[in-house]
Amino acid sequence: MALPLVLFDHGHAGRTGGRPPAFWEGLDEARLSLAYGTAAIDRLRATGKYDATWAGSGTYRERQERAHHQGAVAFINCHCNAGASVLRDAGNPRNHTTYFDFRSGQHGRTGRLLANHLTQACSKAFPWPDTHDGRWRARESKPNHWTQNAYYLVRFAGRVPAVVFEPGFLDEPEHQSLWTPWGLEQLGHALADGIIAFLESR
Repeated sequence: MALPLVLFDHGHAGRTGGRPPAFWEGLDEARLSLAYGTAAIDRLRATGKYDATWAGSGTYRERQERAHHQGAVAFINCHCNAGASVLRDAGNPRNHTTYFDFRSGQHGRTGRLLANHLTQACSKAFPWPDTHDGRWRARESKPNHWTQNAYYLVRFAGRVPAVVFEPGFLDEPEHQSLWTPWGLEQLGHALADGIIAFLESR
C-alpha cells in the first residue's frame, strides 16, 4: 500500500508569475527554503510511515491542484520572509508565521489545525528568549487583504490541509541563526515533527 503523501512546494521556483525570491546580504530565499524543505522531506521519509517529495514544476495553482489530485495528506509551501526593516520602523513584531486559508475548518479543510501544529513544533525547537521580537504564530490568509499573496498559495489545494510556511525574515538580525546550516536543518526537523503531530492527531 502507498504511504501517506506529503507534498512540499518550493517557493519561487518554476512558473511563479514573475515573483522573484527575496535576497539580502547573500541570503537567497529560494536556496534556504529548498534546504529546510529537503531536511523535512528526509525526516518524514526516515520514519518509514510517510512519503514526502517536492510538488514539481508548473504554476503555483497547478502544484496545489496536483496535491489534491494525488491525494496528499498535507501541502507545505516553503518560503522565507523579507522586509523586516519596514516592520521594525513601524514598531511591529517580525513574526515567524505559518499562513492558512481563512476557510480552514469549513468543508473539511484543516489547514488551521496543521498550521497550529507547525507553530507548536517550531516554538519547541526554537525557544527564543524574552528579548526576541516576534513569535511563532499561525495566521489566516484572505483575498483582498495584505495576506492575499499567501492565500493564493493555498487557495486551490481543495480539501488537502495546506499552509505557507515562512519561518523568519532574511533581514532580521534576531533571525540570522535560522539561516545557518544548523538552523536550516532544525527548521526542517521541526517542520516534519509538526506535520507528523498533525497527522497523528487526526
